[in-house]
Parts: sequence; structure tokens; C-alpha cells
Amino acid sequence: MKKVIYSILSLGFLVSCSSGGNDIPELTLSEMIIGEWELYQKNIQQTVTDTNYDPIVIISDSSYILEQQDILDNYEYELLTFYETGIIKYRQYEVDPLSEYKNNQGNQLVDRYSDYFITENSELWIENDNTDPYPIILDDETLIIDVSIINVFDGIVYNTQKRKFFNRID
Repeated sequence: MKKVIYSILSLGFLVSCSSGGNDIPELTLSEMIIGEWELYQKNIQQTVTDTNYDPIVIISDSSYILEQQDILDNYEYELLTFYETGIIKYRQYEVDPLSEYKNNQGNQLVDRYSDYFITENSELWIENDNTDPYPIILDDETLIIDVSIINVFDGIVYNTQKRKFFNRID
């Protein structure tokens, strides 16, 4: 009887210690996001409405996609670097609107730093950003950030929805 009990205990120990051959733990979003990410596509939906009328008048409703060359041509380059310390470096062009230079001359790349964290709801929160957290989708090679901007001037509502696609470059 002792041998049967020891055999059952040994088998239970072996089963509990084995993970089916996959001993690599799954990374959290906070761990996966560490590294450098470069903007390669931006999908934009814009709606402009005039709330001064009843019913509300839609002035324009458009959507477009900026591919990587469009992003570079329009000085919309973005590079995000997420550090393990909870710091994000955000690199973008500071565009001189009066500049007529091409090939990025006259415009400077500027680095900004902030604290960040990933919420339980898969949202990116950036300190001093003055916006709600950004919903994100993340895998090993692609980071997608959804941005929503609403501005109101004299009853005119400008609603812009952006989906930004970043590639991991490190």
C-alpha cells in the first residue's frame, strides 16, 4: 500500500512541476512595450460639424491614410522610446511653419520626456499630456495607438480620430 501511495505522490509531483515543455512566461504589455517604435502609418478620420443650427450641420467628413513617405514629407515623423524606468522619450519634428526648406531642413527633431504607464485596460497614460489615456494594441513587432481629439470653436466641432501604427526598430 505504501508503494501505491508513493507512486501517486511522485506522479502528482512530476505533473505539477511540468508545464508542458513551455517554460517561457508570457510578457505583460508593460514589458512588451519597452524599446523603440517608429511611426510608419497614420489613419485619420475627421468630422467638422456646426452646432449653431438645428439640426446640426455636417460641414465635412473625411478620412485618409498617411504612409511612411507621406509622414516624412509632412514632417510628422515620430519615434517613441519606452524605458523600463517608466520614462518615455517622444521624438518629433518641431516644424517651422514659415520654412520653405525641403528634406527636413529648417525643421528640428525635438526630444521630449515624460513618465508613462500601461493601465489595466490596455491604455497608455502619459504624464503632462492633458488627455485621457490612449487605447493601444501591441504585439512583438507592432504598436497601435488610438488618439481622439475634439476641439470646439464658436459652435464648430472638430473631431479627429487617429490610429497610429508603429514598428519596433530595436
